[in-house]
Amino acid sequence: MVLSMSEGRTHITDWEPPTDILPTVEQASQAIVMLPTSRDQHDRWMFDDELVTLPKMAQRDGARIEFAQLGEEPQFLTQHDMGPEILMVALALAGPINDWIIFGVQYALDHKIKQRGYDQHSENAPQIELDIAHLKVGRTKVKGLKIKGFKEDVIDTLRSLEDL
Repeated sequence: MVLSMSEGRTHITDWEPPTDILPTVEQASQAIVMLPTSRDQHDRWMFDDELVTLPKMAQRDGARIEFAQLGEEPQFLTQHDMGPEILMVALALAGPINDWIIFGVQYALDHKIKQRGYDQHSENAPQIELDIAHLKVGRTKVKGLKIKGFKEDVIDTLRSLEDL
């Protein structure tokens, strides 16, 4: 199924997450799992360096966010996303969209916006590309969505998705 739609000021499309970066359903049901968004020159998956402190800060503030376990310590790379106007965040989760998931996603987006030096409430706030891999027990294929828009619109769209 190919999904491409606009909901308000967001654009939603299907996304096929690479299987080699996905966590287990068990890990994704315990925490929101950050996924890497780029590869280095040796073709290794890398996390955006703006996310280095995210799990510890999130835990301090009551959110459970972890890096995907890729067989070694997370590797970080300075990343320029898709240009100065769009910030990319990729994550995996299991279970229904609920307040806990919304809080964690908001926290991750706020962290990245702040690390990039933007004021999320100003007119020059960046657009977000949120890639979500939804894992489910018994499902052999991972459901993936890509949501693009401004932060509040992306969060509102995520809230409206009762089940991926």
